[in-house]
Formats: sequence, structure tokens, C-alpha cells
Amino acid sequence: MKTATWSGRSRGNIGNAVAKPSMLVAIAMMFGSVSAIWLETAWQIVAMRRLFGEPWLRSAFIIGTVATITVLAGVLLNGKTPRARYRADE
Repeated sequence: MKTATWSGRSRGNIGNAVAKPSMLVAIAMMFGSVSAIWLETAWQIVAMRRLFGEPWLRSAFIIGTVATITVLAGVLLNGKTPRARYRADE
């Protein structure tokens, strides 16, 4: 049984608290789907602002940046460091 230690004191069983590689893939896929939702939202906002004749470029840039950061978070989560840190000890 694995126990977490911090300053020499036992913190109990952490077997269920460690993220498995399949969980990392699921989280990365979630970031991808959230990014798709951001892009759909950007498309709708741009279409609405163009329809009303309002400036739309700044809104598209901001939401596009948010979508890019979301994709980047998913890519970084699926990299070597998180996989090594949260590897399955089976």
C-alpha cells in the first residue's frame, strides 16, 4: 500500500488520487472539445457583429486567443513531463 509522506508524516493511501495516462488523454480531449466550442462561439459573435455593422475583429482575436490557449493547455498536458509524473505504477 502506497502512502503519501510529507515531512515524514503519513498522509494515507494515494492510490486512487494519482492520475493515470488514460485520464490525461481524456483531459486533453476535453480541452480539444472546449476549444471547438470557443471557435463556434467566435464564429457566432463575428457573424452577429457583422450583421449589425459593428467592429468584429477585436472580438474574434480575443476569443481566438482563448481557443489557442485552451489547445495549448491540452497539448502541454499530453506531453512527456505530465506522462512521466503521472505514470501508472502497475
